[in-house]
Amino acid sequence: MQIEYRVRPVTRFIVTRFESDTGPDGRDSGGCSTKGEFDNFDTAYQVAYALCRDEHQRLGWPVGDERIKYPEHHDGLREPKMEVVGSLLSDTGGSAREKLGLGPEQGYVDLANRQLAGQAK
Repeated sequence: MQIEYRVRPVTRFIVTRFESDTGPDGRDSGGCSTKGEFDNFDTAYQVAYALCRDEHQRLGWPVGDERIKYPEHHDGLREPKMEVVGSLLSDTGGSAREKLGLGPEQGYVDLANRQLAGQAK
């Protein structure tokens, strides 16, 4: 019999939300929360972008508002290749949704909400 233990690197991508504010007394405060953990950068980026866009729309802030910062893609891409399907965002090819177990009517915001609820694969 032979037994071997090894340590192998694992790369995961975590989506976070950071919020900062200056109170009426002039003091700055902030906090960070984790929104999900993903196997690859592209999926994490698409989820982060969808969450940011959803919050941006809910807040009603105009496009280009400096108060909200969208995630940046490592290849310089500012917006993912996504389309709006009803009120949900989806990748144009659909392959990422299939890999994540999302139906055609679901978008990345649904995935992030499932992830937060501990139901994501």
